[in-house]
Amino acid sequence: MCPPTPAIPSREGRPSIASVKGPPPTRSYQNLPTLAKWKADTLPGREANSPTRHATEPVLRSIDGMLMDLNNETENDGNYLFILGQLFFATMSWLNLYKRNKRMPPECRPPVLSLNLFAANDLARVLRCSLDNLAGTLQELYGVNMSEHGVNQDRDPTISAQYRSAKQRMRYRVYIFDGVAMRNERRKLWKIDTGVDNSTCGNRKGELFVLSMSNELYVGMPHKHSFFMGGIPVQTAGTVEFGKGKLVAIKNDSGHYQPVDLSLVKALQYFRIHGMNINDVKVSTVRFKNNRGAGDASTTGAEFMRSHGNWEAIFKKAPHQMFRK
Repeated sequence: MCPPTPAIPSREGRPSIASVKGPPPTRSYQNLPTLAKWKADTLPGREANSPTRHATEPVLRSIDGMLMDLNNETENDGNYLFILGQLFFATMSWLNLYKRNKRMPPECRPPVLSLNLFAANDLARVLRCSLDNLAGTLQELYGVNMSEHGVNQDRDPTISAQYRSAKQRMRYRVYIFDGVAMRNERRKLWKIDTGVDNSTCGNRKGELFVLSMSNELYVGMPHKHSFFMGGIPVQTAGTVEFGKGKLVAIKNDSGHYQPVDLSLVKALQYFRIHGMNINDVKVSTVRFKNNRGAGDASTTGAEFMRSHGNWEAIFKKAPHQMFRK
């Protein structure tokens, strides 16, 4: 484990991008690029007459905002590390999408890969760990471990035997193309419609989901959230509803992981980065407590993001918000 540090060391001390294994990308960002340079480097994915524009532009536009924020932050500000982590996951999302979507412009891959490598190197520098240990450190910072309830349940060998292998979990992998969630069935991509595919999961409406530490989305009904990733930490988990590929509702009701409300922000950011409209999505929580008791609450995706996942702030702004004991 890399110890937290109160002061961020100089940029001079960070590992060089050249130290990353494998051939160097076409463009190497030795320093954080300006927004103007980044836009120029990724122009093929932005041109109005490009047939690939709608496939790649939402992710690039999200990265634009992160670069603008990072260039305005001082390194000793706590926001710098948070935004840098989001930049790392966003560039990873683009690269993951590129592997599947033939419409993604190949000219954009070198600058996106270079920015991903810059983010990885800078995270290692800030966190004072090696690149080899970065994945484990990010898992500790951003990951959600299984709860005591989940660990105890999965001690039963008949349950842990149902953990999916890397190959088996691919049947649950979801890809988002042009703002539409799709899954690969019989070697064809189909829009997800949980109301048609699987209307309920136990007493839940919709299907289970996890967002992995590799920023990959898995959706389905393997009975328990731990089955997707074999019980290892994830970014968040819960239940999700899709209608013809569009996000309808999301909830953090995973008993195995029991993520905090704020973890739903990660999921909504993931969907927004991939071009989904989250403003009217129904966001729900369980185990909510305030002076009126305990129960479930819900709001819109727009309000949830504005309030940074803080339910107390949401209730102060909208006391009429639904609350069910």
